[in-house]
Amino acid sequence: MMALTHAALSVAGTTLLLGEITPLGLGLSIIGSQLPDLDTTKSMMGRICYPIASFIEQRYSHRTITHSLMATGIIALISLPIAYYFSLKLWLCLPLGHLLSCFSDTFTKEGVGLFYPSPVRAIYGNNPNFRLRTGSTIEYWVLGLALLLSIWSINLQSSGGLMLSFNQLLGVREGVEAAYNRYGADHHIWVNIQGNKVSDRASIDSRFFLIAQEGKDFIVQNNRGIYKTEDQITISRITAETGKTATTREKVINFNDDEVTGILEGINDQTSGIYLSGKLEIDEPDDILNTNPPDQYPILTKTGNLIDLSYCPIEKAIEVLAGQFGYGTLTARMITPAPFQ
Repeated sequence: MMALTHAALSVAGTTLLLGEITPLGLGLSIIGSQLPDLDTTKSMMGRICYPIASFIEQRYSHRTITHSLMATGIIALISLPIAYYFSLKLWLCLPLGHLLSCFSDTFTKEGVGLFYPSPVRAIYGNNPNFRLRTGSTIEYWVLGLALLLSIWSINLQSSGGLMLSFNQLLGVREGVEAAYNRYGADHHIWVNIQGNKVSDRASIDSRFFLIAQEGKDFIVQNNRGIYKTEDQITISRITAETGKTATTREKVINFNDDEVTGILEGINDQTSGIYLSGKLEIDEPDDILNTNPPDQYPILTKTGNLIDLSYCPIEKAIEVLAGQFGYGTLTARMITPAPFQ
């Protein structure tokens, strides 16, 4: 096969089998796909590494030792430092590219010495007329299909991989969980929910911003309020989509008989969506009313002089706690830019 065909097949296989789409990973896979042809000075790799190729060419037949499983194992051992300094997945790219290249050559007329030093050649297909010849029309068809498969598999992995795409198609929570784990740290995640309200069984088919995940449930928000799946919304179908690039960080805020709104206003930069969670003990609890709508998530509740906040938007906390002094600790979940700007 041509060098380009080997490269395209290795890229497609690496992205599908390892989920690797980084330039370094694909580059290692392509290099691995060219290593079997080090046994001839006529190949592209043989011309680049002429002294090595010439040495091998004078001692071994074409498509024997360099096209074998033994060679794949040697490459894996030599490249072990990649696993140490980078990652196991990147390390696998190089020997996998070599293995896929050797396997693809079993479809050629000559086959390969896959089990070298055994003299038996591995050849796929009983009919010689259906085997590939380098540079033939059939190979160009294989090259075109390999390139299309590579593009499709890279796009698939960019969208989260095969399982994520499958779960998204089914509309199950595992797909949303996978999307949130993969992209939630640096993107807005929006979910489309079909289901019913727990309070009155009214049907829901709406788009929400995903604030956070709690166990298997999700804290979500739309223009009406904040909800928790299964507590306020039962789900029949849920899918996720990636929104704007965003950063999510958390900040711990301590209160020691401090004016609550003064401190909160000091961190409210107007460009971030800020959600507060934690407990505060305040001096004047009678001035505060429980204002949570009955069909929404309890973002701010009062028990005696203890205020419990859970993913409470900072604007709501500033409004309700105006004039209060308190003790306690809050954690601010800060998402920049704000999802509802």
